[in-house]
Amino acid sequence: MAVKILKARAGISVPYDKYTALDGFYTEIEILAECNHPNVVKIKAASFDGTLVKELIKPAGVDEEGTGKQVSRSLQKLMGTNCSNSDSSDTQQVLKRKTKVCYYVMKLAEYGELYRLVDMNERLSEDLIRHFFSQLIEGLLYLHSHGFVHRDIKPENLLVDRKFRLIIADFNFATRLPRVKHKK
Repeated sequence: MAVKILKARAGISVPYDKYTALDGFYTEIEILAECNHPNVVKIKAASFDGTLVKELIKPAGVDEEGTGKQVSRSLQKLMGTNCSNSDSSDTQQVLKRKTKVCYYVMKLAEYGELYRLVDMNERLSEDLIRHFFSQLIEGLLYLHSHGFVHRDIKPENLLVDRKFRLIIADFNFATRLPRVKHKK
């Protein structure tokens, strides 16, 4: 297993930076919770502080820290919670963290980053490069067909497991594409 940790540093002068980091981390977990492909990193567990805090807000509102997010069903399942709201239609459940440490656990890629593998071996065989490129295209096609864009593909964000399977990781800059209605 491998763990990715986000720790908000105390004393950040611009509050926007802390919330941007938290928002990016949340988005990364939310996207990965919905993905199921051998070439996309899989999250085993996730937490914003070991507990999930539920809070009711008005649809247009944001909680007092500015960190509230509507909880998707796939993220609820991943975190082992059920935040369905049966109380009222004019409020929403939001996810909120209480401490400065957030994390998620993912399956270990034994060979680490592709960058490190290339650096240690100086060069890779053409067959291995073709194998990795094919897996990269498969993973990207999967992401794009499900409405996600990675936006930071580089050797440091591509992991290699012991079976030489390429795994796309680090979805910190990823985003969901808006659904486009095609005219007939």
